[in-house]
Amino acid sequence: MPTSFLRFILTTSPLLAFGFSTLRISVPNKGCAASTSSVLHDKVNANLLEGVEEKLINGDDISDSIDRAPCFDGICDSEPVDSKEDISSIGDNGSASTAELSGNAGGAILRLGTMTGPTVWSEFGRISQEHDVANLGQGFPDWLPPQFAVDSLVSATIDSTKSPHQYTRTAGHPNLVKQLARRYSKHMQKIIDPMNEIAVTVGASQALYLSLQTLVKPGDEVILFEPFFDLYVNQIKLAGGIPVYVPLTFVPYNTQNGSASGGEWVLEPGKLEEAVSSKTRAIILNSPHNPTGKVFTLTEMNMIADSKTFSATGWQVGWCVGPNHLISPIHQLLPYVQFCASTVIQEALARTLPLADEPYEGFSTYYEYLNTKYRRKRDLLGNALKDAGFAIPDYELTPGGGFFIFARITPELINVIPPERMEGSYAKNPAAPGGMARLDWTLCQWMAEEKGVLCIPSSPFFSREKALMGASDEFIRVAFCKTDETIIRAADALNGLKS
Repeated sequence: MPTSFLRFILTTSPLLAFGFSTLRISVPNKGCAASTSSVLHDKVNANLLEGVEEKLINGDDISDSIDRAPCFDGICDSEPVDSKEDISSIGDNGSASTAELSGNAGGAILRLGTMTGPTVWSEFGRISQEHDVANLGQGFPDWLPPQFAVDSLVSATIDSTKSPHQYTRTAGHPNLVKQLARRYSKHMQKIIDPMNEIAVTVGASQALYLSLQTLVKPGDEVILFEPFFDLYVNQIKLAGGIPVYVPLTFVPYNTQNGSASGGEWVLEPGKLEEAVSSKTRAIILNSPHNPTGKVFTLTEMNMIADSKTFSATGWQVGWCVGPNHLISPIHQLLPYVQFCASTVIQEALARTLPLADEPYEGFSTYYEYLNTKYRRKRDLLGNALKDAGFAIPDYELTPGGGFFIFARITPELINVIPPERMEGSYAKNPAAPGGMARLDWTLCQWMAEEKGVLCIPSSPFFSREKALMGASDEFIRVAFCKTDETIIRAADALNGLKS
């Protein structure tokens, strides 16, 4: 067998409960055969493992390992390879060389294209580690879940009668899909079949991934409303699809005297009509919208639904809900992606959902409490942003959702950025679109490094072409799903921007 014909062996490990490990080998031209047991126990394997135990005991090569994994809107401490440096020089740390990347990459990696290099998430994750900041960047709450949710998790964990520590139904834990069916039957005003119209996944990202994998064929087009969460683009590419961008139009409230006011993002019918073609397979609708916080109006929703190629699949965190002909293919694909999502977590969620409908902290439901809590935090941070010189939406005129404020940069703020930040070494940044930090990026980096408050520039939420044209220059994304202490600390930092 020629050496080039076989490069990897996947070995199952009983110690990892059916986990896989990858062993790279070079097979000599002479024919040979080996069982998994011989691969695991022969002398060659022993030589490969020589010295590993000692290194594990001493911590060698473990604590010094560099995280090169990409990351998105979460806790990001990784250090991806700079696409401009010779990545073959770091091969000893486990990264592929340039030749290996092009010669050995599988179809999925090839569809993604060049993925080396830092991202906005790794870059601002690094900044948050190197500087003492009030972090308003990542979109996750920095407080504990409600007590009834924690109690549900504990009770699910120790309930031996439910066997929560074993595999469950691949398409979704029965208790959970029944709870979801009850909830969505009310939302959609129709009976949802728990076994045939719901699929439980590992988070919303996997729900979208599986939906695209079962809908999109190579060459199909998928429409994204721009700006968009950057994860969507590569999920479309992984399915073999082509992202098509439909820009949302920013309409300022006030256009007099050249002032920079807040405004709203609207979907213009003509732009959607221009984008839809015979190749359009799906439209990704994210409402409340990330990053703008926009809630699509009923008129806009009807406009999207009137499209001939629209697929009516709904996504929520951790599951898909839709008609049987769309959910059934996801059920078929799920066993090959994961055997099942965590049984314990699914059981805990099944117990939590009905409790969230009960009175909570003086409110009729937990959801009413949470809505009020987020509104208060949004207004607290919004007032601080306005005092600092940013323009934000007027939520009495433009209702918003989610937990982001898409704040507009005003000339007043541009004037306080140190001139040296706009040029020279500061302007060059491999994580920024085109390798150059534009206004939004420059402002966010300066605020984090010198003023102590971290926000996210808007350019990564736009297509590269639009970002380089300046469409994202005037906006930054700010998360208000933070404790009052974090918001107050951020407000103090924002108050010092002009000094």
